[in-house]
Amino acid sequence: MGALINNNQDAEYTICPNCNGEGKYSTYSCNICPDCNGKGYLSEINGIKQLCDLCSGKGKYELLRQITCRTCNGNGKIRK
Repeated sequence: MGALINNNQDAEYTICPNCNGEGKYSTYSCNICPDCNGKGYLSEINGIKQLCDLCSGKGKYELLRQITCRTCNGNGKIRK
């Protein structure tokens, strides 16, 4: 979690509704696989395709990203 807030000030703050007090949230982004350039396979010999290990033959993969909450600036709390 982000910066801690003094207990005396807790009455002035509430849990951030955007990140549920975590200070960050997760999001996925879909990317074209750099190993196979989005084809899903690395090579083809006599009609047999060698599937790409990185994307498991899908040609793309999802990347999990942690993003700091802009509502609370990563603190997990906002003023009431």
